[in-house]
Amino acid sequence: MPNVNGYKVLDYLKENNLFNIVPVVIITGVDTKDEINKTFSYPIVDVLSKPFNERDVKNVIERSKLEIKKLGYPNFLNAFIKYLFCVSKV
Repeated sequence: MPNVNGYKVLDYLKENNLFNIVPVVIITGVDTKDEINKTFSYPIVDVLSKPFNERDVKNVIERSKLEIKKLGYPNFLNAFIKYLFCVSKV
């Protein structure tokens, strides 16, 4: 995404109160503890640092499923569509 980094997307989600309806998993090539801790200052589900293994991905998917169940499927689907529409404008 030219001119948009992950923190801009996280800030957008926070400003538009989308974290409470969209579970977010960060996938990053950065693996420093400071950067990982910075991402956890946002209400995200988890962070996957590249390279990641199958077990890590499965664990994150399971945590994400729990978040989706907690949010309710229709709310999640509507929020995800709204998010995709908004991100395409960023």
